[in-house]
Amino acid sequence: RKISNSSDRDGGTHMIVSFIEMYSTMIMLIVFSALAFYSLLLIIKITPIYLEYKKSEYCNESGVGAIKVIFDRGVRGEFLIFREIEEKWRGYNKTLTNLYLPKKDGTTTEIDLVTINQYGIYVIESKNYSGKIYGSDKYKEWTQYFPHKKYKFYNPVWQNSLHVNSLKNAINL
Repeated sequence: RKISNSSDRDGGTHMIVSFIEMYSTMIMLIVFSALAFYSLLLIIKITPIYLEYKKSEYCNESGVGAIKVIFDRGVRGEFLIFREIEEKWRGYNKTLTNLYLPKKDGTTTEIDLVTINQYGIYVIESKNYSGKIYGSDKYKEWTQYFPHKKYKFYNPVWQNSLHVNSLKNAINL
């Protein structure tokens, strides 16, 4: 309907304002519904991780807070390994996290997890990666593939070998 400059102009303007108010209300409802939906999804995702975190000794051993465990993918991977050791490895286990040790060149290296028990000392390098991973213990770099991207990263087998040697040097083995 065309609004003219005649006497029905006020009625037409009122109708346009009502129409805009109705659309604004609908948009706000859609936005609030989406926020509520995503908030619910976030709570569903966070709650199980948080409950596992509260049952674990990971906080005491690592000093890492729940928020970082929930939102940092790498830290969450370390936490999940820690929980697996806590729950499933029988006997006494002492697990150290984020252990910094000197390397021969004077710099340091960080070991994600070291577990000590009656069977030995386990040095664990955690990678919480997704996508397709290609690599071999023969190559310096491995590649992580996604549909339109690829990333190279240092061979974790070599990285862990460096960690084992650094630990041996630190405890004079």
